Amino acid sequence: ETKFCKPALLPHRTLRLYAEVDGTQNMGVDNRILDTMDKRTEQVDAYRQGAICVDYKTVAEYEQTKNREIFKHPLVYVMHNTIDDKSHGATAKDIVENCRNAINELEMLVHKIHETYNVTEVYITADHGFLLNDQAFEEKDKHKVTEAALEKSSRYYLTQSVASVHGIVKFPLAKVSGMEADGVYVAVPEGTNRLQAPSGGYRFAHGGASLQELLIPVIVSWQERENTKPSVGVMVLDRNLSIQASRLRCKLLQTDAVSMERKARTIRVALYHNDRAVTPVKEFVLDNTDASLDNRKVLVDLTLNQNVNAKVLQLKAYDVTDHLNPLIKENVTNNTLIANDFDFD
Repeated sequence: ETKFCKPALLPHRTLRLYAEVDGTQNMGVDNRILDTMDKRTEQVDAYRQGAICVDYKTVAEYEQTKNREIFKHPLVYVMHNTIDDKSHGATAKDIVENCRNAINELEMLVHKIHETYNVTEVYITADHGFLLNDQAFEEKDKHKVTEAALEKSSRYYLTQSVASVHGIVKFPLAKVSGMEADGVYVAVPEGTNRLQAPSGGYRFAHGGASLQELLIPVIVSWQERENTKPSVGVMVLDRNLSIQASRLRCKLLQTDAVSMERKARTIRVALYHNDRAVTPVKEFVLDNTDASLDNRKVLVDLTLNQNVNAKVLQLKAYDVTDHLNPLIKENVTNNTLIANDFDFD
């Protein structure tokens, strides 16, 4: 039932069944009846400072300036009531169409929240499901409620009676709703039968204990924020690179400063013989924001840790996210080997 289930979606410590002055029942959330959007906002704000509740119709207007302010809050509950508003008393065909329209509305809303209002995480759920019947219910097929009831509708009634009733199943309300309601039971018809009740609405029915009504979806829409800015560039400053005494020393240049237009880059650098690293692979973070080129130079010092007979090696630098396409690929003369060729006893 909407008046019970929807407020229960909000953060709370206690839920309690309350009798209204006219004899109908309502539910208190932390001892308050949350029957207005302002009261619901006060409720969520008490658990998450700055959180608010708004009606779907408010954000559906898509007034960007107004909605940008709404979605600056750390947590926003958007209450969507299209199916409820349009389906009571409607034909089966209209109810199906209303459900399809609701899905389309939510899909459009989620895209708008992600793309226009910079929100990365959206949860979609419902307060309850419903039963849809495309055949008219005859009066003879409706159970008549003969015992005292605190409240009754076409799918359930609340009672303090523990007496067994044919065709009816009773559950302690406190155990199936989370509400504090000692001595109160929720009675539901077996199967998909309905009760005689003044509320009508036998094609589109709330409450009850059918799986269609009790199982609700929880959909999470997550939009990852990707940094689409290009990374800073890198190049070798030295020319005629060569290894002396099994060691290569050279300078790299971070060609761009990290800025609003360029993001940092992490690289891995080593000397290679074909595709085999013959020095330790060293990692450098290119995150300098200095506008001066001189201050964006990086000293690289590599020492051979393997015996290599090749006269020419290669200095390679890779982005850490891509080990197939080198950012730098420069030939390096292996003077260590050349020196050994002329080393006579």
